[in-house]
Parts: sequence; structure tokens; C-alpha cells
Amino acid sequence: MNNEQDQGELLSIGELARRTGVSARTIRYYEELGILPEPERTASGTRRYGQEYIFFVKGACLLKEIGFSLSEIQTLGWWCLGRAVPEEQLRDTQELLSKKMAVLDTNIQILTDIKRQAAKRTSKEDARRTDAIRQPSAVSR
Repeated sequence: MNNEQDQGELLSIGELARRTGVSARTIRYYEELGILPEPERTASGTRRYGQEYIFFVKGACLLKEIGFSLSEIQTLGWWCLGRAVPEEQLRDTQELLSKKMAVLDTNIQILTDIKRQAAKRTSKEDARRTDAIRQPSAVSR
């Protein structure tokens, strides 16, 4: 069994970019910053990415979308991958992560409440329409 079969399909940078919705340039930049771990390379130096890189890239994009700086994403990435991170930097980033998670939890609760209210209203409106169909109107008499 070769190394490619052990890790599943290895992706080119173009394929990784396509699957994650970012440019190859962004992937290379994230590598330079240390947000992404160094990928495998072929004998000719071509980057080859394991399937886990899809998660890494999408995770970095999500963190950026919810307001993390690239430096904070780098710190979290290093910590998640078991790399050494200065204690103070890690503590600050973890504190920020906790705050952002609390905001997200609140937003999820609000959206859940909105969904519940919309479902109630839809049910009431459906019931009214059904009643209107069942009852003959005064106009048709």
C-alpha cells in the first residue's frame, strides 16, 4: 500500500482551492504564515495535500469570517496541531475564542427562537387557510 492510499486521495493546490472556495494564493499565504502545516511534496516539489487540509482551510476561513485575525488563527492552528505557542498569546487567543463562542451561542439561541416563532405562525396561517377552504363563503351562496 502506498502513502497516497494510506491517507486517502492527495490533492493538488488547485483541487484544494476548488474544494474550499479559496484561491491557491490564499493557501500558499496561509502556509507562509504557519496557519496551515507544511504539506507533503513530490520529488519535483509539487505540493500534495491530505484530505484534512480541507478542514484546516475551511476552519481558518470560518474563524476569519467571525472576526479572528490571521495571527489569532495561526495561534489556534499551532495549538490544535500540537506546536509550541507562547503561553500569554495562547491564553489571549483562547479567551477571545471563549468570547466569540458565547456570542455565537447567543446568536444560535436567537435564531432558534425566530425559527420556532416562524413555525408557529406558519401553522396558524395554514390552519386558517384550511378552515377557510372547509367553510363555504357567504359570496358563493
